[in-house]
Amino acid sequence: MRWLVCGLLAVCTSPATWGQAADAAMPSDPVELLTAAAKVNGLFGAEMKPWHLKATLESLDESGKVTQTGTFEEWWVSDKEWKQSYRDSGFLQTSWHTEKGTFRDGAQEPLPVMASRIVQEINLPFLGKEAVTQMNWIAEPNDSGGSKLLCVIGKGIKPNNAPLPFGGLSYCFDATRPLLRISARGSGMGSVLHNSIVQFQGQYVARDMQVVVDKKVTLRAHVDSIEELSPVVDADFVPPESAELVAKRISISAGIAQGNLLKQPRPIYPEIAKLQHIQGVVVIEGVIGRDGRVHSTRVISGPDELRQAALDAVKDAEYRPYRLNGQPVEVMTTINIVFRL
Repeated sequence: MRWLVCGLLAVCTSPATWGQAADAAMPSDPVELLTAAAKVNGLFGAEMKPWHLKATLESLDESGKVTQTGTFEEWWVSDKEWKQSYRDSGFLQTSWHTEKGTFRDGAQEPLPVMASRIVQEINLPFLGKEAVTQMNWIAEPNDSGGSKLLCVIGKGIKPNNAPLPFGGLSYCFDATRPLLRISARGSGMGSVLHNSIVQFQGQYVARDMQVVVDKKVTLRAHVDSIEELSPVVDADFVPPESAELVAKRISISAGIAQGNLLKQPRPIYPEIAKLQHIQGVVVIEGVIGRDGRVHSTRVISGPDELRQAALDAVKDAEYRPYRLNGQPVEVMTTINIVFRL
């Protein structure tokens, strides 16, 4: 996948016109580099002034044809007060985050997974500092495709270098400054390419992003505008009466979810897939309720011919409820369904 990623990156490497990003120190130690990068990439931070962002998202099919267009908008005051809105042809949702919790109007299920991935890449693209220091990393230069990069790759969890439960993780930066160009995950989540890098309030922001899964672009995102939010109108951050309080929910890795699995029906291999010798892994994002049952699912990746069979198997799975401080909570995770002939 690396050659494709770098080839796509080579299309767009010059900062755009919102402000020239100043060079920052480039640490050689992987953990120090990730720590430095977390300070200058992303839009969540105590030093940030309130801001407003608009973006357009396009989903693409296997042939590269745009199948759906969506719009995302965010108003951010602090990590305790923000508002997000996402709309496409089949989904409409507005969320308010307040000191009383998160409220949601419109669709009550989580954002479509690729839209959620883009939102994370804009706001908080890196793991927390504690998670970073618990992992082993290596730094590896990469100058394929005309883009000189320095990649930091997760190689296991300390102290015994145990495999990463989420299947893999790596970040690639501009070779001379901690400017994020690629973030890649395992478990079928693919890579996000950051292009048209600009600076806003001292932070690096990608105006153009592409999600690449199995060497194909599955989603494109373009930041149409970003500006400081002034004045801040308090009434805009008060949820309407129609908004519902979102139940406590956390994200867990596929490995942790697998450890709580009690029953997983064997998927029925579609005959048409057998005849065409189609096999592979279908990656599903799912919400596991406090009762241990799967309440909502969404396919992230995998052969089209195998997706419905995977969904049918997952919906009847049962898990040991995940507990936080002794109380069962809803969790979001990824589930891998493997089809082999």
